[in-house]
Amino acid sequence: MWIMKNKITLIFLLILVIPMVFVILSRVNRHAEIGKEFIGVGGKKTILLEPDKWTEKEFPLLPYIQPINMQEKLKNGEWMVVLYHYDCPECKEVIDELIEKKTENLFLMEVPPYGESVFLENINCARLNESESKEWFVTTPVILTIKNHVVVQVIMPKGNNK
Repeated sequence: MWIMKNKITLIFLLILVIPMVFVILSRVNRHAEIGKEFIGVGGKKTILLEPDKWTEKEFPLLPYIQPINMQEKLKNGEWMVVLYHYDCPECKEVIDELIEKKTENLFLMEVPPYGESVFLENINCARLNESESKEWFVTTPVILTIKNHVVVQVIMPKGNNK
């Protein structure tokens, strides 16, 4: 009787515990690392963005987008996000092509250093949060497809694509 009771308890626990472990692990693995962090010139925290590691992960730049109301836009639906520098000729070429194709849900994200950007008139345009204590680095352009704030595709014309 005691053995039968313990078997039932064990089976019941396995039925509950195993699915819960899988759910927890699937949530934990969905967060992407932004990139490599190190202390740069002048003691500033420096972040080298690594978008090629973001596929199938939550979009890690979401909390750093300015203005904040643009963060909400990217949380739902499917978006094509372009990370660009204001003075990058290849970025301008890629963005012009996407605008010419009338790409739906196009979101342009300027990364520092900032300058006179010709794209800021675009209604879906934002910047990474500029900070005196933090610097961002990334090779641009980077084209991301984001669905419900999860990165589903990364295209890096100057590097490896995933």
